[in-house]
This record gives sequence, C-alpha cells and structure tokens, in this order.
Amino acid sequence: MTQRSCVVTGGAGTLGRSICLALLREGWSVVSLDIRPVTKDGMSADPRFRSVVGDVASPQSHVSAAQAAEELGHLAGWVNCAGYNILGSVLDLTEDELTRGVGVNLLGVFHGTAAACRSMLESSPDGSRGSIVNISSIQAAVGFPGFAAYAMTKGGIEALTRQVAAEYIGHGIRCNAVAPGLVASEMNDKLLAEAADPGTILSAWKAITPMGRWGTPEDIADAVVFLLGERSSFITGEVLAVNGGALTIAPGQAPK
Repeated sequence: MTQRSCVVTGGAGTLGRSICLALLREGWSVVSLDIRPVTKDGMSADPRFRSVVGDVASPQSHVSAAQAAEELGHLAGWVNCAGYNILGSVLDLTEDELTRGVGVNLLGVFHGTAAACRSMLESSPDGSRGSIVNISSIQAAVGFPGFAAYAMTKGGIEALTRQVAAEYIGHGIRCNAVAPGLVASEMNDKLLAEAADPGTILSAWKAITPMGRWGTPEDIADAVVFLLGERSSFITGEVLAVNGGALTIAPGQAPK
C-alpha cells in the first residue's frame, strides 16, 4: 500500500483535532487515540479516519491504534499529542495526580513511540519508514511556578525524542518534537475557569508572547505536518519551538 497513515494521540482534544484535520487535508489516513471518541468536525464520516477509544497510559491502547492505522495504509507517521495538565508544586501535588499525569504525559509518549517504531520497522514499502512527532511545551525550557511535574514530563519528552532519533537514525525513522508556547485550548480554558483570579492569569499570559497574540491549534498543526512530511526529511532529534517569540526577547524588554 502506498497510502500513508498516521496515529494522533489525544485526537479528541482541541490541538489533536486540528492535527487530525490538517493531516486529512494533506492526504493522510488518520487514527485518533483518545479516552473520548472523536465526534466533531465531521471527521467520523471520512473513510480515511478512525477513532480508537483507549487510555494512552496503557501500552495496549497504542497497539490497537497502530493496528487500526495499518488497516488504512502504511503507518508512516505518529503524533504523541495527548496531555494532562498536572497542577501543583513539588510540595502540594497529590500522589494520584502525579501518577496519572506522568502516566499520560510521559509514559504515554514512551508507549506510543514504542508502538510506532515497532510497526515502522516491521513494514516499509519504500525504505523510508516514518516520522514521529512528540508534543512538548515551552515549560520544558523555562519555569512556570506551580507546574513542577508537568514541566518534568515535558523535559522528559524532549530527552526521549533525542534518544529515539539517535537509536533509529539508521533505520529510516525520524523523531522530533514541537514545543508550543501559549495556545488557545480546552486545557487552558479549563485552567482559567477553575482559577480564583482568572484576570491575573490572563494578564500574565498576555505578557508571555511578544507577537501579541495567543497561538492557535492550527499554528501547531502546521508545524507537526511539516515534521511528518518529506520537506523535513533531513531533520531528526530536534525541538521546534512554536511560541510567538516567547523565548526570544529578554525579560523586561518590550518589543519595538
């Protein structure tokens, strides 16, 4: 089969859906793996799309997603997008939240990457086995108080990305990461809704991005599609920051 397929974990979320839609527009077949079925945007009616319901913290869920993707075409792409917003410092984070957050954000990426590599190594119609893209975060590079474990998992994702790139560079498998800055999403909407003082949070967030706007899910999806495709065929082991210049200007310096 020459048809390319890709698994997107967290495909029912705001960012995951945008990635799925972008891939479908580029001609890919797509499988979403999420604890919720995908019911929006008309994707469920597209014969090139399937929704697999499963927990990314479980290795078997990724195996099921890989099998579904292989039925649609050659598994040439995998996007580890599923995320869990782990709130709390090292002193006040509960054990249950820590375990669940690490299970989704870090182990979920590990299990997904393993399933992707296994499938890509087993079948390759043209010698170019595939590309894996992991969703990291600006929090892997700079500290945000109150997100200790979340930042830890995102830093781990970037280390894993480099490791997998190094291990499989001779086998036709590339592995890169996209590190978003402030992006409009269900996760951030929920954080604001539950905040005691959302106005203060919004003011702080506004100051983060020198470009003067939040990122959109489509901004991130475009970067992911680029890293999955042939136009990035000489790129592996890299972290592509998509953050509106958030780490470009020194603190306290206003854009001119």
